[in-house]
Amino acid sequence: PLERRDPLHRMSKAGTLRGLRDLPSGGAVWVKPYGLLAAEDREDVGGRDARWDVGGDVKYGLTPGLTLDLTANTDFSQVEVDQERVNLTRFPLFFPEQRDFFVENSGSFTFGDQTERNYRMGASLRDFTLFHSRRIGLAPDGSPLPILGGGRVSGTAGPVSLGVLNMQTLREGDFDPENFTVARVRTEPTTGLTVGGLFGNRVTTDGSSASNQSYGVDANYQAFNGYLLVQSYVAATEGKDTLGSAISRQWAGRVSAGWRDPFWEIFTLYRHFDDDFDPGIGFVRRTGIDHLYGTIGVRPRPNWPGILEINPYVESHVYMNPAQLMETRLLTGGLDFDFRDGSNASFSATDRFEQVFESFFVRGIEVAPGRYDFREGSASYQTSGARRISGRATVGGGGYFGGTRFSVGGNILGRLGHQVLLRFSANHNVIDLPGEAETTADVYGANLDVFFSVNVLTSAFVQYNAAQEEFVTNLRLRWIHAPLSDVYLVLTERRSTATERVLDRFVTLKVTKLFAL
Repeated sequence: PLERRDPLHRMSKAGTLRGLRDLPSGGAVWVKPYGLLAAEDREDVGGRDARWDVGGDVKYGLTPGLTLDLTANTDFSQVEVDQERVNLTRFPLFFPEQRDFFVENSGSFTFGDQTERNYRMGASLRDFTLFHSRRIGLAPDGSPLPILGGGRVSGTAGPVSLGVLNMQTLREGDFDPENFTVARVRTEPTTGLTVGGLFGNRVTTDGSSASNQSYGVDANYQAFNGYLLVQSYVAATEGKDTLGSAISRQWAGRVSAGWRDPFWEIFTLYRHFDDDFDPGIGFVRRTGIDHLYGTIGVRPRPNWPGILEINPYVESHVYMNPAQLMETRLLTGGLDFDFRDGSNASFSATDRFEQVFESFFVRGIEVAPGRYDFREGSASYQTSGARRISGRATVGGGGYFGGTRFSVGGNILGRLGHQVLLRFSANHNVIDLPGEAETTADVYGANLDVFFSVNVLTSAFVQYNAAQEEFVTNLRLRWIHAPLSDVYLVLTERRSTATERVLDRFVTLKVTKLFAL
C-alpha cells in the first residue's frame, strides 16, 4: 500500500518483478525518419508558402542504462498548441514542455525548485528551473524556430544518473542561430542523500560573441521513511553580450527543510536571487529578491460521514528586495477536504501586501507605483475523476492593487462512452481599478478527443482569448500505421476576432516510420 501523498508511478515504492529469463532482445538501434508536406498562410510575412521537408531520429542503447538519441532537422508540427492563459501578475508565466524529444528523459536534467506531490513547499519548477528546454527552438511567444539537429545521452551508469544534451538552431528572422549544451549529473553517496550538478551553455553561432553560461550544484536529503525532506542548491549565471563585453556573475540559492508524516505538515524555505540572475537555458519568475516561506498544517482523518481527510493550514510568503525593503507579503489560512468518493474541496483567505516600485500594466491599465494592502479569498471543488462527468469549479476575488478583482473558472470532462472525451474550460476575470473603466480578461476552451480505434485517433482543440481577441484552433488526425510509426494531419489556425482576419494558418501532413535494426 502507498501513502496518499505518493503517486502511483513512484518506482521506489513498487514491488519487484521476478522470473523473467531468456527474453529476446529487440534491435539495439532504432531509426525513425519522417517526411513532411506543409502549407502556410502567415499575415506577418504577407503571403502563402508551401514546403516539403525530411528528417529523423536515431535511438541507440549504449548500455542497459544509457541511451543515445540523435535528431536531424527536428520537427514538432504534430505537437498540441499551448493552452491560452491570462496573466494578472507582473511576472512572466511558465509554460510546460510538450515536445516528445525533450519530454523524454527530461527528469535526467531537472534542477531547481523541485517539489514533492501533495507538499506545500513555497516554490516549484514554475518559479525557477536552471534548465527549461522550451528555450531551445521556441521564440518567447511560443512560435517555433528551426532546429538543425542535436543529440542526447541520458540514463544511469551504476550509481550515477546523467544527461548530456547538445542542440543547434538555425537563423529565423531576428533570431540568430544558436548552440545549446547542457550536462547534468547526480549520484546517491549514501541512502537518502543525492548530490549533483548542472552546466549549461548557450552561444550564438553566427560569429558574434553573445553567450550565456549557467551552472549550479544541489543536494537533497530524505530520511525517517521520507518524512524529513531537506533541499538545497547554489547556482550562478554569467556570459557576454553581443558586443563581447562580459556580463558579471550573478547568484541564486536555496535551503529548505520540511517534515511531512501522515498527520503533521511543516515546511520552511529561504531563496535568494541576484538582480540580474539570468539562466539563458532556464526559467526564473522573479529576481532581485530574498524569499522566506513557512507553513504548518495537520491532516487528521476523523470518523465523519463522507470525509476521508481534512487539512487546515497556515502559510506565509515574504519577498524582500536587495535593499531589504519588503516587496510582497502573503499570509494565508486554508482548509482542504478530501472526500471518500474521490472529490475534494479547498477554501483559503489571504492578507496581502504589495510594494510596487515600477508601474506595470494589466489589460492595458497601468498599476502605478505605491503600497497596496488588500485581502482576497478563494474556494474550489473538484469532483471525483472516476465519474463519467467530472470537473472543477473555482471562485475567488477581493482586493487588487487599490481596486477589486473577481474570478470564476472551471472545467468539465465528459467521457461519452469509451471512445469520446469532451472537455470544456472557462476562466472569467473582472478587474476594477480606481479611475479606470472596469475590464475583463477571459479565456475559453473546448477539446474533443475521438478514438475510432487503437490506431486512429483525432483531437480538436479550440481556444478563445478575449484579452488578445484571438481564436486558436488545433485539429489533429493521427493514424498509427505500425508500432511507433505515425501519419499526422494537422491544422493550426490563429484568427483575430477584432479584424476578422486569419493571422496564421498551417496545414501539415507528416509521416514517420520506425525501423528497428
